[in-house]
Amino acid sequence: MGDNAVDDSAWERDQQFFSSFLEAKDLESEKLKDYVQLHPELKNLLADFLQHILVHKPDDIKATAKEFFEQYKDDQ
Repeated sequence: MGDNAVDDSAWERDQQFFSSFLEAKDLESEKLKDYVQLHPELKNLLADFLQHILVHKPDDIKATAKEFFEQYKDDQ
């Protein structure tokens, strides 16, 4: 580690900050779980996309993702 490098573990030594971070992380995780439960179509959409990628094995995943999700663009 050089003189100007940031010590990534420094915040872990501050117990209060670390505890606050863990609480915030847990709260955010619960919010995300609730969102996924309210939108079961999300799991199906991502599963379809992942299957598409694994079956077709495209060289350009970003372009394939754009093309894949554009079919849903006008769905509301």
